[in-house]
Amino acid sequence: MNPTNLRRRLADGFARCVGLLIDAGVFLLEVVPQWIGALARSRSLRRLARPLAVGARVMLLALLVSLALLGLGALCLERVPPGAVAVRQVTWGASAGIVPRDYTTGMVFALRARSRWHRLDGRTHVVHFAWASEGGTRPILEVRTREGNAASVAVSVPYRIRSGEAHAIVAEGAKALWRDRAEAKMGHLLSTELAELTSDEWADVDARQARAAAALARLREELRALHVEPEAVQLGTVFFPPMYEQALMKERLERQTLSTERSLARRASRRLANERVAQELSAEEDVARARWLRTIQEERLSLEALTAAERRATAGAVHALATEAEERYQSLVSDGSLALAEAQAEKERLAAQALATPGGRVRLAQRAASGLRFSRLSLDSSDPRVPTVFDLDGMVNLLMGSAEP
Repeated sequence: MNPTNLRRRLADGFARCVGLLIDAGVFLLEVVPQWIGALARSRSLRRLARPLAVGARVMLLALLVSLALLGLGALCLERVPPGAVAVRQVTWGASAGIVPRDYTTGMVFALRARSRWHRLDGRTHVVHFAWASEGGTRPILEVRTREGNAASVAVSVPYRIRSGEAHAIVAEGAKALWRDRAEAKMGHLLSTELAELTSDEWADVDARQARAAAALARLREELRALHVEPEAVQLGTVFFPPMYEQALMKERLERQTLSTERSLARRASRRLANERVAQELSAEEDVARARWLRTIQEERLSLEALTAAERRATAGAVHALATEAEERYQSLVSDGSLALAEAQAEKERLAAQALATPGGRVRLAQRAASGLRFSRLSLDSSDPRVPTVFDLDGMVNLLMGSAEP
């Protein structure tokens, strides 16, 4: 919106507000007292007349104070909207001219009667040097590479007014032209800086970024006089003529093919070297394995010989111990047999000696009697050697074998 139209609309709105406030004051001064007088004539409402009159006076005073404050604010305050930078111009007096100060978002105290305000867009703007079909705001940059080849380059540059220098733009009379001047200057400087790249460097990301950084540094230096600060330089697509594009593509393809063949050759060379190293390592491994096997065989034979000697020594010791033990055993067996025979003979002698006594004979008779089993006993009473039944002693002697004929 045009600032003049905006100022006119604000003035009209303020005039309407003032008119409404005046109408409200007239209403309170004329109509309300009449109502209060009518109420005062009524006996039932006469007691409310004084409080209503006091309230009306208070409302009228508050209305007048509000009107005074609004008028003072309209005469002395200026609002700076968000994203804008305001510059004050004193229209008359000893200090007439542009005030060297930028006013940002907020309310600014200044007499409206001797002030004129200039508003500039303080936000970040982006200029696109590209074709219109790609959203360009400026024509695409036509540059020459270092070899002299033509190229079309799409570039985007975000920029904004330098902090605290908006008043200088207004003082120089570039309020409406500062963006055009800055973007034209950017296009010229970028065309010069980007011409330092070769056709091959356009395909190198590192070279493009280095040139973009150098172009940004020069833009900041050159645009300082225009009070503009670029924030970045973003390189977009690069277009070469169709014939050159085909030749360049063919050259890049050949270069890539050559690079691939060199990579394959280096890969084959490394593979052969790895195979040679693997063969050498395998040969060394075989030699080391043979040495270890021979060492292990020698150690095994040595251990087997030592084991055989130990076995022979152990077998001899075992045989000697067995022979000695056998001899000792036979000697002990002989001694035991002799002692057993002697004990048996002594036993028989003592048994015979014991049985030769009367008690022994009684014992033998008891043993014989306990073993006798008679189914029938016949005694010949006519035989004088047969004792009678009533001769117990003779019967006992007969059974004991001590009866004399």
